[in-house]
Amino acid sequence: MRLHRTDIVTYRPDGSVILDSGGWRTVTTKARINQYMPAECSLYQRDWEWYLERDGSDPIVFEDGMYATR
Repeated sequence: MRLHRTDIVTYRPDGSVILDSGGWRTVTTKARINQYMPAECSLYQRDWEWYLERDGSDPIVFEDGMYATR
């Protein structure tokens, strides 16, 4: 999925998924990432920080270029 010239969700042939906000930490970017990433993952914001939760595990701080799944 591409937004503002940035590949925000990239599905790779090996089944992994890479997430990247392109530096645009906006409500729209977060909504599009959530819309197109795997259903077992969730991206949310708390106290101005973005977090990724996978399969109900403890959330981790979001970083551009991180893998949602491997």
